[in-house]
Amino acid sequence: MKVTVNTKGVYATTRTENAGPTHYCNSVKDGYHALRVKDSAKSEDARLRMDAYCGDELLCPVSDAGVPIVNLHRSTIYKYDGAGAVDRAHGESKPGELEGNTTGIMIHYVITEVDRGVTILVRKAKIEEGASLGDLEQKIHGYEPELIGRVTALLAERYLRPKGRKVSD
Repeated sequence: MKVTVNTKGVYATTRTENAGPTHYCNSVKDGYHALRVKDSAKSEDARLRMDAYCGDELLCPVSDAGVPIVNLHRSTIYKYDGAGAVDRAHGESKPGELEGNTTGIMIHYVITEVDRGVTILVRKAKIEEGASLGDLEQKIHGYEPELIGRVTALLAERYLRPKGRKVSD
């Protein structure tokens, strides 16, 4: 297993450090844009160039070999793409802008467009009135092991089971 992250010190590397190597891809370190760029157009351009690199250099060779690549994203389907999704959902829940005050987590197949791959499973999370950002983060992190286990079982069934056999065989 290889974990690729774009934020140094992200919790995913802590959780997976004993499972295998971690590749740290960073838009500043890797020369996509300068440190502390405030211009959103320049930042967006840098992110798109870095995403293209990640797709061409990291994702395509693995995908072309027939290995599925998945991502756990802390948001519901096609909402709050990229980093900071929980924070953005929490922020919109206070003024009542978030439909049903519900967010969640999903695991989806990875494609070159960030957080836009086909969804495998979703777990919704209601944001309770008065809940802090920390409360919401803890709630969502609590759902992750179950969702990861369920997706792992689904993918094992789909990709590893010999054709024509049931898991119980």
